[in-house]
Amino acid sequence: MRRFLMTPSLTRQLFGLIALLITGVVIGSAIFLHGFNELKVQGPVYQRIKIANDLTADILPPPLYLVEAYLIVTQMRAVQDAERMAGLEARFTQLVKDFDEREAYWAKQPLKPQTRKTLKQDALAFGRQVINLTQTRLIPALRAGQQAEADLIAAAIDGLYERHRAAVDTLVTIVAEEVTAAEAAATARDSAMTWRLTLVFVGLIALAGIVVSTLARRVCRPIRAITGVIAKLTDRDWLVECPGADRKDEVGQMARAIVKLRDRGMATERLAAEQAAEHVARETRARARADLTHDFEDKVGALVGALSSAATELEATAQSMTGIAGRTNEQAGTVASAAQQMSANVQTVSASAEELGASINEISRQVAQSADITARAVRDAERTD
Repeated sequence: MRRFLMTPSLTRQLFGLIALLITGVVIGSAIFLHGFNELKVQGPVYQRIKIANDLTADILPPPLYLVEAYLIVTQMRAVQDAERMAGLEARFTQLVKDFDEREAYWAKQPLKPQTRKTLKQDALAFGRQVINLTQTRLIPALRAGQQAEADLIAAAIDGLYERHRAAVDTLVTIVAEEVTAAEAAATARDSAMTWRLTLVFVGLIALAGIVVSTLARRVCRPIRAITGVIAKLTDRDWLVECPGADRKDEVGQMARAIVKLRDRGMATERLAAEQAAEHVARETRARARADLTHDFEDKVGALVGALSSAATELEATAQSMTGIAGRTNEQAGTVASAAQQMSANVQTVSASAEELGASINEISRQVAQSADITARAVRDAERTD
């Protein structure tokens, strides 16, 4: 039973327990039917009691018990009237016929050996001798008026009848004992059948209890536990433990499927958290790059403005120096060589101022180009993220 209950398949366990229940029901039904067939009307026990009662009825009174025939023989010995004698003979003949019929009937019945021996070899044998002696010798002697011969024959008949009567008494005792034994056997069989049925039904109840207990212990409780695990998984409690995953039956398969579902849910949630963190990091990096670009553009713009202002002031200074040089040329004609030299210097400064203006314009162009390149790099970085 223990090995059976530890079989890996829960389905086999359930089918096996149901098969045991069906087997118990079949055994109980077989016991009941066997006892019913034994004790029912026309059953073996009933037939034995009926046969014994029928045999008793045939013996007490006639036809098998020749008490009436013996009384007729006694009357024949005292009757002198021929008509009365003929009536007695006719009645004796009918009794003999009834005796023959019942003898033939009981020869075919399933009697016990002792009963058959007492009936056939004692009661019927002595009765047959009484009949034969009466028919073959007593009646002819009475018809012939041979009273002395008839008395001798009657004395022999008396002895045979006494032995016949003693055999009948013995047979009645035997039959009564058989009836008592049959009734006791029927009672004992009924009691035994009741006990067997009681034991079978107690066993069936115990087996049903085992089935219910097994279902509760190996099916209902694990399924309730798994249901609780599923409820916790719906609340995203990925740390819950699923009982029964180590079992090798259908409940274990269900528990292992729940464990896989839990692990996949945990992995999916972890991946979603990582993706969200990565998205936040990308947005943070993008904002940082945008801030750096704006700062760089502001600083470059300020630098370009400062350079433009310096170039404007330098150009104004050059123009002022050119005016001063002209006035000096007008006032100091005498110092022509000095003035010419000064004029050359002024022209040199003017050329330097123009070159400085060109440099400032080139720097502005390159700053603008750098700003454009930086903006394109920011856009490319954002598309890449």
